[in-house]
Amino acid sequence: MGVLDIHTTMNKVIIFGILFIKESNTVQICPHGTLKEVVRLNIQSIGDLQRFAVEWYYKNIYHQNFGGREMAPYEVVLRNY
Repeated sequence: MGVLDIHTTMNKVIIFGILFIKESNTVQICPHGTLKEVVRLNIQSIGDLQRFAVEWYYKNIYHQNFGGREMAPYEVVLRNY
């Protein structure tokens, strides 16, 4: 799988230039500073946000599941393509 470039703060995770911001029960996904998606899912900790960010990255960038497992279900609230 290689080395992942992950930076984390209290409610934000950056993985290879894609910013994931947790706000209550939603996550904003912002590649290179531009809002792309807002999704609703159950995140209890920063570790959950990190896990979601890595799984989302692999699914949407590499088009494969991270570690061969399925992602936790989430609802897309807003798409901005």
